[in-house]
Amino acid sequence: MKVITLVAGPIGNNTYIAYDDAGSCVIIDAPFDSYEIIDKVIKEKNLKISHILITHTHWDHIGGLAELQRKTNAKVCVHKDEVWRLSQPKTNLGGMEINIETVEPDIILMGDETIESGDMKFTVLHTPGHTPGAVCFLENSKGIIFVGDTLFNMSIGRTDFPGGNHNTLIDSIKTKLMTLPDNYEVHCGHNESTTIGFERTNNPFLQA
Repeated sequence: MKVITLVAGPIGNNTYIAYDDAGSCVIIDAPFDSYEIIDKVIKEKNLKISHILITHTHWDHIGGLAELQRKTNAKVCVHKDEVWRLSQPKTNLGGMEINIETVEPDIILMGDETIESGDMKFTVLHTPGHTPGAVCFLENSKGIIFVGDTLFNMSIGRTDFPGGNHNTLIDSIKTKLMTLPDNYEVHCGHNESTTIGFERTNNPFLQA
């Protein structure tokens, strides 16, 4: 599996293209203005998008989801506790006037499912705290996990938004992510990637 990181949207969201040697691929998160840059890579590498995996449905992670779904026919996968926000996308904008199209998901996640695309197999880890239905997507055979805003390089996701809970987030990170081997790559929703081992040793929020 290969991973391409692209940055899109007004606050610099990461959107990921994960693909295998046969050209099967998934997209992880769909920020504003992401379709054009994703489409360029897809055409250059002759890839076929099977799924769009959404880590959580805050506005900055779904701003481009409707366009991406419409133009690729890929299956949108979202946790059950995040589905409501796809039909009411302005509910988490904090008063900002941003136009987001509503989206009907294709696959509703509960946690612990496996999503297959070609040779890739992603295990869904339910990691509430940043939002109630936040999930991470783990490709165990490659030692790679996509964590959205659950964990960052030397930081963690915010918990001051509605539905956030600091203690729940810390518990999710420690019980679902810190049980993984040190060398696992962690691809975050913003900024640079990291590893489980580096965060285990250096992340100040995990040292208490």
